[in-house]
Amino acid sequence: GWISNDTLQSSPLVQSQSSSLNLRATVEPIKGFRIDLTATRTYTESVNEFFRWDEELQRPVSFNPVTTGNFSMSYITVNTAFIKSRDDNSSPVFDQFKENRKVISQRLAADYPGFLLSDDEGYAEGYGRTQQDVLIPAFLSAYGVYTPDKISNSVFPRIPLPNWRVNYDGLGKIPFVKKFARNVTLGHAYRSTYSVSSFTTNLGFDGVPTADGENLFPNTRDSSGNFIPQFQIGTITISEQFSPLVSLDFNFKNSLTAKFEVKTSRTLSLNFSNTQMVEVTSEEYIVGAGYTFKNVPFPIKIGKNTKRIKSDLNFRVDFSIRDNRTMIRKMEEDLNQATSGQKLISIKVNADYVINQRFNIRLFYDAAINKPVVSSSFPTENHSAGLSLRFTLAE
Repeated sequence: GWISNDTLQSSPLVQSQSSSLNLRATVEPIKGFRIDLTATRTYTESVNEFFRWDEELQRPVSFNPVTTGNFSMSYITVNTAFIKSRDDNSSPVFDQFKENRKVISQRLAADYPGFLLSDDEGYAEGYGRTQQDVLIPAFLSAYGVYTPDKISNSVFPRIPLPNWRVNYDGLGKIPFVKKFARNVTLGHAYRSTYSVSSFTTNLGFDGVPTADGENLFPNTRDSSGNFIPQFQIGTITISEQFSPLVSLDFNFKNSLTAKFEVKTSRTLSLNFSNTQMVEVTSEEYIVGAGYTFKNVPFPIKIGKNTKRIKSDLNFRVDFSIRDNRTMIRKMEEDLNQATSGQKLISIKVNADYVINQRFNIRLFYDAAINKPVVSSSFPTENHSAGLSLRFTLAE
């Protein structure tokens, strides 16, 4: 008697669940050379359905169950990270993505319980060039490490791939380097994530169970003849960062510090409503140096008396160049177009003088220069300089 037999009952049953997998490992093949490996997978879903009393069956019956959720997992796309676009902005990897669709279409047709014909271009009926279940594995295989004939056809792969971070401080122990440097650290880090921003049950889907009963084969088609997938997905994304691709940190014996760093990133967003991909790439080069001047005298005049304070003066200069570019790649129109982008040059110079633990003087200069890639934007420059005094009140 816990379930109401009122046919006007309008409160849904909501069931939510999530699963999260986190794997970590540390490898140190030689002393000072440390590799940290991580792999993650997160799946979240919420099922909403209405149970209403059926007088004829004398039991509650489920109406309109709808599943929503999101998904993400660590992935590897390093094999295509450094493939450049052609002079006409077309991409060899995107072209491979389009070719992979035929392989995936034939694989899906081979698994289908019924016989499916193929068209002149090599696509099986129901699994055309813009069908969602075809596009996702083709996309992941083109930009990732799996080939189209080996990659899983599932929208939500089960096994996450590892990302890594590498640090090596053994360079500072080389006899020649030890003469002038206390420590030298070499760094590298890679992270790539495949994510489904949101998915929801496709109300037009009608499925036939697979042999294992875990999945459903589509059985209905849309106006273009493609099978209607079980879940409707708006966008899938691959986000990749080399942060850093390579970094070198020097700590010299004469109080000089220096840094060199290269960072790159790439974000690929595939939209299924218009079958186009937005590709955002970024490259950044950073050079920095700092020096500590010991016991710098600083006279302070109080009334008729002058007090000389000695403290360290920390001087630092950082220079960076970052190149951002956004491309739209339209699959059906075969169009590749740069829509935005800029080259950002940043210069930061500052000097800090600590009079005591409560009083700090800082002299700074910052410059940011923006040079756009497309003609619809105009270049800008921002410069700021000044002197700041910081006094900390404490009990």
